[in-house]
Amino acid sequence: MIRVDRKELTRSEIVRVAAKCFLNDGYTKTTINSMCKKLNMSPGNMTFHFPTKEHMLAELVEMLCKYQWKMMKDEAKDGYCSIMAICLELLTIASACEQDEVAKDFFISSYRSEMCMEHIRKNDTQRAKEVFKECHHGGKYEVVYQDSLACPCKLYARFGVAWYFS
Repeated sequence: MIRVDRKELTRSEIVRVAAKCFLNDGYTKTTINSMCKKLNMSPGNMTFHFPTKEHMLAELVEMLCKYQWKMMKDEAKDGYCSIMAICLELLTIASACEQDEVAKDFFISSYRSEMCMEHIRKNDTQRAKEVFKECHHGGKYEVVYQDSLACPCKLYARFGVAWYFS
């Protein structure tokens, strides 16, 4: 007999509804109460699983980071350069933000959240090591998070993240 982890099922359902609300209504406009109504769940039950809306966003960002890795590896198998995959990803994000206020709200909220940035930094650091191992044989590099993107020596910049080569 298969044992079902009800807690994990509930968490997955909350994340599914949160993602739908964040991407349809915007992160800023989505409330805990609106999600509770859609889930037919009390706010107390929801906050047992996710203390705040930001925790839900961080969970979603972590899932998206894992998905990015999978897509990048799949594209590498298909012969695409990892740097090209990253560039296409960035262009897609920029285009989505330019054309859709809800997408812009989602990305801005993600990059303003320290919880989300923890996942993004970890993901980007891993990706930088992988990508630049592929493209920059033997050289040293480091991942630097900064507020200004004015330095001309960066190869790749993403929302205040740049990889510098020495």
